[in-house]
This record gives sequence, structure tokens and C-alpha cells, in this order.
Amino acid sequence: MFDCHLHSELSFDSKMLPEEACIKAIDIGLKGIGFTDHYEYFKIATGENEPFDFGKLNTFIKYLREKYSKRIIVLKGVEVDIQPHTIDITKAVCLKNDFDYIIGSIHVIDGMDPYHQDYYEGISKYEAYRKYLEKVYYMITHFDELDIVGHIDYITRYPHYDDRTLRYNDHISILDAILEYVAKNNKGLELNTKSYFPFPGRNIISPDISIYKRFKELGGEIVCLGSDAHRCDAVGYRFPEFAESLSNAGFKYAAYFENKQVKYYKL
Repeated sequence: MFDCHLHSELSFDSKMLPEEACIKAIDIGLKGIGFTDHYEYFKIATGENEPFDFGKLNTFIKYLREKYSKRIIVLKGVEVDIQPHTIDITKAVCLKNDFDYIIGSIHVIDGMDPYHQDYYEGISKYEAYRKYLEKVYYMITHFDELDIVGHIDYITRYPHYDDRTLRYNDHISILDAILEYVAKNNKGLELNTKSYFPFPGRNIISPDISIYKRFKELGGEIVCLGSDAHRCDAVGYRFPEFAESLSNAGFKYAAYFENKQVKYYKL
């Protein structure tokens, strides 16, 4: 299996050394990993994040590919956060760099990160999740450079609802619009296992596999596993279990991208 979503020390919120992640992936039997450190221009512009070190990224990718070439495939990706006012410069950065693939994600909604509880104040769970999904739809229809839609259920990670699950039946129209667009445009839909990590003080949830079944019904073929690991013990988190879930949803293969080309492996 391939872990398509990892964050090294190049990401502001990770201290994981690239080689440590590579060794961990080999130890647990992964065939490949992709480093997808954060490029969030709006945070760089405001000084919240340091400028992205593309030189360091290229250096450690080259080193790992040479050292571990016979043991694991090492991919160079990036995770970009899409905001309406940063799309053009984000596109330019993506086109200047030879990424194997690009994950498009939403981490901020109307200026607020749903990591903070302020986002949920004064609105219902339905409204909170709907606003997020609308931003996801905007992203996929305005940023064609993405290859994978990152963690469609990111919004479930941090609220203190008794049931944090993003359910297909609660958001049929907007989820159908997202899934149909992704399927028709041959993009990948990520199953991000970090969303089901045991966050302190929050109940553990499981994905609504109906979302992935519906993606398959709408013609979707490209599903990717990603751990969103920021530390070594999370690399490949619960992959065998979630690979089986994808199989139950009707997928025979999972996917990864190399040199912007989709490739498949059997689940």
C-alpha cells in the first residue's frame, strides 16, 4: 500500500524527520510514501508560517530516493490550502515545481480554522459542515491543478459534538456535486485515516463508507489512502482496516500519483 499524505519537519505543525518516516514505512511493509508538506500562501503572507523551503524538500527527496531505491518508492507531493484570494499564486507555485501530485485541502472557512471552537459557536452541526463542504466544492471547481481531494471529512476532527461523523444522508446534494465533479474530472478522493485517530477528549468515530460507495456509483475510480501523519507512529495508521472498507465500498484498487500520472495497486 501507499501512504499518500505525510508531513515532515518542513510543515509548520510537524517535527517528523523524513528519513524516520521512510524507515517506519518500510518497517510496516508499505510499498510507497508521499511527502505532502503544507504550502499555505495566506499564512506565509501574514507571517504566521515561514516560507516553504523547496530546496530542502528537493534535497531530502533525492537523498531518500537514492538510499532506499530498492526498498520503497518515495514521492514528492504537496498539500495546498485553497482560499479564493490565493488561488492564482498557488497555481503558479505548483506549476513551477515538479510535484508528483498535489493534494488540495480546505483548512480555513471564512477566515476561521475549524480547529478552533469559535467556528462552531452559534451554528448547528449541519450549518458548520455545510459551509465546509461548500468550500470544498469551490476548491475543486476552481483549482484544476489538484490531483487528490484531501480529507473530505476534515471538519469532523475538532468539534465536540456527540456524533462528529460526516454522514452522506445529511448532505446528499452538496456531496453528490463534489463526488460527481471529482469522478468526471479523474481526480482522486482521499480516505484520510487521521480523521479517525483518537483525539484527546473526543469520541472515536468511523467514516461513513456510503460516501465512498456513492463516489463509486458516480463513476469514481481513484481512491487514495493517506495517514496525514505528523509523527512516525501514525504512518500508515489503520491502513489494512480502511483498505478493507474501500473494498467493501466496491473498489478493487487504490491509487497513487507518480509524475502526475495515476497508478493503481490491488486492495
